[in-house]
Amino acid sequence: MKYFNIAGPCNKANHYMIEASTRLKEERVRGVIEPILLGDFVDVTSDDFLYACDWGLIRMTPQKIEPSNPIYAEVMVRKLNANLQEDLLRNNYE
Repeated sequence: MKYFNIAGPCNKANHYMIEASTRLKEERVRGVIEPILLGDFVDVTSDDFLYACDWGLIRMTPQKIEPSNPIYAEVMVRKLNANLQEDLLRNNYE
């Protein structure tokens, strides 16, 4: 049996966030998500924007464009700055 969420079908044994974090590795998705998180301009007519919407990563409200749910918002921020975090730890910055 498959379980559904806003990101699409998922296997009960596999956590549904795996798909979202995998999509964040794609340059076309990063190019849409990063400006949204920074509050910058996003071209809502671009194929990349529609692709991210189709995967259920982001949503449009009358007021703004945002991650589709609070968990995705947290994962997006953590995943997109993971290299920076590793670099800080590697260089003993505090």
